[in-house]
Amino acid sequence: MAKNRIRLVLLLMGFFFLAIIGRLFWWQIINHDQLLAQAENQGWQENLIPAKRGDILYQDNYPLANDQTTINLHVFKPELEISNKELINKLEPVLFLEKGGEEIQSEKKRLTQLLDSDLLWIPIAKRIDQDHQEAIKELNIKGLHLSEEFSRNYPQKEQAAHLLGFVGKNIEGENIGYLGLEGFYNDILKGQDGLIIQEKDAFGKPIVLGELKKTEPKNGSNLKLFLNRKIQWAAEKHLRRGIDQYGALGGVVIVSDPNTGGILAMASYPNFDPNQYATTDQELFNNPAVSRIFEPGSIFKVVTMAAALDQKVVTPETVCPICDG
Repeated sequence: MAKNRIRLVLLLMGFFFLAIIGRLFWWQIINHDQLLAQAENQGWQENLIPAKRGDILYQDNYPLANDQTTINLHVFKPELEISNKELINKLEPVLFLEKGGEEIQSEKKRLTQLLDSDLLWIPIAKRIDQDHQEAIKELNIKGLHLSEEFSRNYPQKEQAAHLLGFVGKNIEGENIGYLGLEGFYNDILKGQDGLIIQEKDAFGKPIVLGELKKTEPKNGSNLKLFLNRKIQWAAEKHLRRGIDQYGALGGVVIVSDPNTGGILAMASYPNFDPNQYATTDQELFNNPAVSRIFEPGSIFKVVTMAAALDQKVVTPETVCPICDG
């Protein structure tokens, strides 16, 4: 009996030993890559450093489109030393003072859902002005962070809007150029974002003395146009005046330098403000100067005369005796 018991114990020990070896083999050999990726993801924190988008300039370097720095408010949950409810109550008089009752409740509900989620780095508010920045700093709440972000600005508003296009968000929430010069030269203008990769502990907090990898952002290139500010302004002014005078539905003016082919002005109406693209009728986005067809009419007289000169049927000195009127 004793020998049988010993054999049973040894058999059970051998079984458990083989089970442990098998499990270790599964973790360390078969599932190695997946577990390693999970460990690296849990041990590192990544933060983007946004690159400045290049400016679009008139020929005299006056800006048609540029980036403005805005200040956003975020909360890093692992650093918070107060409850989510207490945080929202402290932020309410600072951020929601000018809102109505329903707006306040809606905003508080949104923040509550975000703070209760699994996210660690949570956006609270965008485009914080100077007064609100100071008020937030005076709260002295650990875990609140004011961070810089670039937003696209069109200081001339509607001027040359069809030529410019606009910068909006794609489905990943990234800034991208749409239509016009912003879309065509997006890869040149956008630059390359930088990246900070920092070790974090089990609670998600950055390790002060841990490894830090930083890639500096590369700002986008500027785009300088042939466009002449005075000619563009005059073209848009007289185009609008002519449309109002004759009751036209719209119109286009293109002014080109005959020596270089450079476009000195390109005006279309009706137009739009690229700063307000989100609330603009999408029918206005296409540039009629390059996207619509029209009956050429009198401009073909130039083609006819060019062909006649090319074939030497006429010369620049030829007088037409039947061209009166």
